[in-house]
Amino acid sequence: MTPNKSPEPPLALAVPLSRFRSQVGGGSAFFVRRHYTIMKIKIILSVVAGFVLDVAAMWFVVKQTTVKVFATQYLVSAADQANVALHIRAGKQMELVTNIEAALPSYVLTVDEGFKGQPGSTEALWMVKAYYERNQIAIPPEIKGILDSLPPKPPTSCQIRLRALDKSTATNTADSRGLN
Repeated sequence: MTPNKSPEPPLALAVPLSRFRSQVGGGSAFFVRRHYTIMKIKIILSVVAGFVLDVAAMWFVVKQTTVKVFATQYLVSAADQANVALHIRAGKQMELVTNIEAALPSYVLTVDEGFKGQPGSTEALWMVKAYYERNQIAIPPEIKGILDSLPPKPPTSCQIRLRALDKSTATNTADSRGLN
């Protein structure tokens, strides 16, 4: 038997290579990498832009709230000062003092419960305590524990200078007495 020689070339040579090109992806690797890099950049820029917009919006909201709080506080203070001046001019100082003294305990309780640890809270309580002490008024029992538990008030710069001046004066007086 003779082998059957067919006039057709082998199958591998008969089919063009373009028929075997991948149906998924295709194209050059450079195009795929470039597309992937552009997508990464777009995602990163979107995240950064979103973050910047969030920060800007938050700043705007906080700024608006702070401005409103400051404005309200300032306007209430202005009205309060005008009220005090009206009472003094009308000769109603004692009525004014009585109203303020009646309100002091509620202020102390509010500062202690709602503003403890806030900047200025200890100074406010020291001022109330100084008011009672300087005017020799008994501290109401509902706030006595709060005011008694305050840390000692540090001396002011004026008090420090006066103490230094008193010491130097005492030293100069003793020196002058020793020379005579």
